Amino acid sequence: ILCRKKIWIYAAGIGPIRSGFGRSCAIKVLNRVTVLTVRDRASRELLESLGVKTPAGILHDPVLDLEFPAGVEKKPEGSRPRVALILRGIADPEAEKKLRETLAAVIRSLVEKMGAGVYILSLQPRRDQSSVSALVELCLKENRREESGVSVFEWHGPDELVSFLSGMDLVV
Repeated sequence: ILCRKKIWIYAAGIGPIRSGFGRSCAIKVLNRVTVLTVRDRASRELLESLGVKTPAGILHDPVLDLEFPAGVEKKPEGSRPRVALILRGIADPEAEKKLRETLAAVIRSLVEKMGAGVYILSLQPRRDQSSVSALVELCLKENRREESGVSVFEWHGPDELVSFLSGMDLVV
């Protein structure tokens, strides 16, 4: 905008925008873009409620365009179920603590009753790593690490992430 270039915003997820300053900035910037597309109806409705005048088209989430990885090994018959838990941090510390305790109980149940291997990961590691670490520590509190059935998956690119998730029995 400052350089007077055309700006396209592609398949954005909008919100939440909590502060008045954030709303003001979003309106000013988004009213000056050339093309604006969002990936869901809620994002478009939020833009309209803010008073953004640039029309927003709805496109599908571009992650759906990633190719399914070739050569994913099939799970051997009789092997333990694999569950991936994608964790996001929550701004409210009390709510996050309650969620963490609930998830830890669910994970312990998956491991103890189903013999599942549970992999905890974040799609925004810099933002959510402390939440991931706190949940893992809570899960390991009563078990030794090698017996817990819980581990952290750190990914280094979308292809690696899609390949990993495609080998799971359940993704939450």
